[in-house]
Amino acid sequence: MDENIKIYLDTNVIFNYCVDVQKDTAIINYLTKVRQKENLFVSALSVIQIVSIIQSRNNKKFPTEKKRSAIDNLRKIVKKITVARLEEKDVEKTLTYDDNEYDLEDVVHYCVLKKLNCNAIITNNVSDFSQFKKNINVLPAHLGIVKNEIN
Repeated sequence: MDENIKIYLDTNVIFNYCVDVQKDTAIINYLTKVRQKENLFVSALSVIQIVSIIQSRNNKKFPTEKKRSAIDNLRKIVKKITVARLEEKDVEKTLTYDDNEYDLEDVVHYCVLKKLNCNAIITNNVSDFSQFKKNINVLPAHLGIVKNEIN
């Protein structure tokens, strides 16, 4: 197993872990067992987006108990992975991309993972990163594929 492979986790995978979606929970549990915190990344943007969705007052999918559970899961996971800072230069680089051609939120993640020299991103939306595939290994959030690709 190559311990130096750096993996970036897309917002949707972390969110699903927080709300106990089994397949993504299994991936996160596996990765945090076989990888050091220094080789697993999520952006600060992802953490803020997840908190925003969970705590939204208008979101009826998250009654109080479910909110607490999801936030507790977020607390657990951010202790086991590196939360990458989003800096001004990352925002500036993102804004150089054509917003008619790219989803700028995905570009933010791409710019951060490139800055961190990540080898792969794990996502539930592979198509969101298809335009970056030549520069990064885009892996679907599927435990078998993840195990095969990073080992």
